[in-house]
Amino acid sequence: MPPFSGDSMFCSSNAAYDTTTPVKPETVTEEEAPTSEKNGRFDALLDFNPCVSVSGAGHSMSSAMFKTRQCSWCGQGCNKLKGYNKEVVEGTTFNEETGVEEPTTTKIYFHKWCSQLKEWKEVHQEGWKKVMDGLIGHFRAIELAEQRRREAEERARQEAIRRADEARRAAEEKRRQEEEERRVQEEERLAAEEAQRKRQASVGYKVGKKLSAFKKAVTSPCKSKKAVDEKATGEEQYPDYEY
Repeated sequence: MPPFSGDSMFCSSNAAYDTTTPVKPETVTEEEAPTSEKNGRFDALLDFNPCVSVSGAGHSMSSAMFKTRQCSWCGQGCNKLKGYNKEVVEGTTFNEETGVEEPTTTKIYFHKWCSQLKEWKEVHQEGWKKVMDGLIGHFRAIELAEQRRREAEERARQEAIRRADEARRAAEEKRRQEEEERRVQEEERLAAEEAQRKRQASVGYKVGKKLSAFKKAVTSPCKSKKAVDEKATGEEQYPDYEY
């Protein structure tokens, strides 16, 4: 039985539908077909359908199709199944044993859209910097304006607090002065009342003293009418003679 190959499969399928010129499938023996060619065709068939698994093939499907690599631009995972771009970066490293810098190569991977963005940024690097500087300056101006607004509001708040404190102190001073005036007026009123009371007491004392003296003069049998009249009137009385 001839070995199964991709070319024979496509040839046989074409022959089945070609009614004009039948094509005879090519038969290749194991002795005639090279080993590397057979393996290459078998690998191509497996790559064409990743779900195929043939036991005993001697060569398993490569895991590179599903291997996840980190995108150097966004940091997310990318794999060959979804598509990525690979770049080889050449550099040098210092060999401590030999003391010589040796060339090195590093593979870096990008998503396709990340690679496009990277290329666009590299092309527009100068314009990109100007745009970023403009944006930074714009937002810095916004921050400065906001800072000035906050400072102005703080100054206005402090001024309002100062004015309210001054008004409170002025009201307290006015109230204290009014209380002092009321206290002085009350003291003057009390002093006037005390003086009036003393005057009234002095007048009453004198009137009472005179009444007491008059009462004693009237009620005393040992005193003459002259003495009574003199005591009552305070003038010297002379005897009244009848001729």
